[in-house]
Amino acid sequence: MNKLIITILLTAVTTGCSSFHKKTQYNLDTYDAQYAIKNRIRTADYPNYNVAIRSGNSTGMGVPLSKTHIATAAHVVDNVTIGDDVKVFHIYNRSQVHTAKLVYYSKNDEIAVLETSSGHSFPTPARCEHSYGGQRIQGERPTKFGKPWSGSYPFRGTVSNITKHPLITDKLEAENKKISEISTQAMAGKDRLFIATKSQTAPGNSGGSIIDIDQKCVVGIASMNGRVSDFQKPESLMKELGYNNGYYEGTAPYILIGVPIVHYSRWFN
Repeated sequence: MNKLIITILLTAVTTGCSSFHKKTQYNLDTYDAQYAIKNRIRTADYPNYNVAIRSGNSTGMGVPLSKTHIATAAHVVDNVTIGDDVKVFHIYNRSQVHTAKLVYYSKNDEIAVLETSSGHSFPTPARCEHSYGGQRIQGERPTKFGKPWSGSYPFRGTVSNITKHPLITDKLEAENKKISEISTQAMAGKDRLFIATKSQTAPGNSGGSIIDIDQKCVVGIASMNGRVSDFQKPESLMKELGYNNGYYEGTAPYILIGVPIVHYSRWFN
């Protein structure tokens, strides 16, 4: 996508990104795309990582945190109030559906948590113990909502050592506010995973899992997509990401921003 589109969720709790993220030296220019493709999480494994969420006319994704709690992005349920019900269903099986209540919502942190009163039947994925610079990740968005999904749009990338949400441009902030009441600019400085992706992500992956393809665990929850040109000081941002090549407006790399999975720890098993 060519605009930063808000896509996910949850408030910082006891453990911050400073202890969760391990800074590691890497060179993004040497990223091996073929390795990532060869070692990607297969489609058949996705039910272990993601669920689909329908909230009125809004749709998005979520990640089971325990046998009762599911994480998603605040903007996915910004038309819902605490205590209201939403539908949550299996990513490839529409008949496996549960009703969940919104039990936590933080607009400023882009965090929301759902709870099923009697538990759900979705598998709970393994959670990564930490993130690190150069970590290979994968995520996806479904081709369809409301029916069993026959396919998905995968995206792959590399986690950088940037751990705080940078400022976006004022122009983009104004455009985003037309779509959602959530302010992207207000998230500046919050703990985040900042990921360079090799291909464009897409709307619909809001609240979905960011998967470490080597350890087969969830490292974070997808929050926003964009390009380097959507942020202030893009030239310096390119270098912080790990690119040695210069910045050229219009050809800037794609970016995925996620919330570290550690921020959901109060809802783990």
